Formats: sequence, structure tokens, C-alpha cells
Amino acid sequence: MVNLLSELFTLKNPTPEKTAAMIKEMKDFSTWIGIYGSDEAVRAFHDWMQAIYSSAPVAILLRLYGDFIIAARNDIGNSHMTVGRQHLLGMRINDIYDYPDVVDPSFDEVCDRLNWRAPWLADDVVPYSVAAIRKKQS
Repeated sequence: MVNLLSELFTLKNPTPEKTAAMIKEMKDFSTWIGIYGSDEAVRAFHDWMQAIYSSAPVAILLRLYGDFIIAARNDIGNSHMTVGRQHLLGMRINDIYDYPDVVDPSFDEVCDRLNWRAPWLADDVVPYSVAAIRKKQS
């Protein structure tokens, strides 16, 4: 998945066949990360996918991609690492420090600056039971 995501960020003009293959890979990975991934990896991948579904700004997508790479590193045994997302992304993005929204440690502040709210942090997120009751009442 890390290779696929890396390819997504550099792919220009994908063919319909390539797009279909990538979507299939993501669906397969989504199934298996829920079974084999650590809680951190599942959360990181979830957040990245939800950001895609919610048309997040590019800086948010890059941040969350970096967070996913960190979670993947932890899953394969690098849980004592001290590098941050900027170190991992900075190997591929030559001007990473020109984009504080990617490297700023405060996700909430970045979301505020970019006028974007993460769906999983929205004020109107309610448990299913509450949503079901609301739906019956309307």
C-alpha cells in the first residue's frame, strides 16, 4: 500500500485500466488492514481515506499519508523511531519546509487554517443509535 500511495502522488494522467487496478488494490488493502493492522495503522489509513472522500486539501492528504507511513513503520518493528512525517515526506518532496500545513504538529490548527474539518472530528458526529432515533423522528 505504501508503494501504491507513493505512486498515486506522482502519477500523471492515469489510464482507466490503471485507475481500476489501483482502486482494486486499495479495496483489498482496506479489507486486510482491518484484520492485520495495528490500531494506529487502521486509524491512520481510515483518516487518510476519509480525507480523500471529503475532498481534503493536498496539505492534509500529505500529512495523513505521512502519518500512515509512520504507522506502517511501527507495524514492521520500528516503534522506537524518532523521525517525524517531515523526515519521511522530505525525502520525496524537496521543498517540504515551504509547506507548514504539512509539517505543523497541530492537526487542528492546520485544519482551521485551511478551513477544512475532518469528518471524524466534526461536532455533528453521533453514535449510530442516536442517528437511527433522529431518522425515525424525521
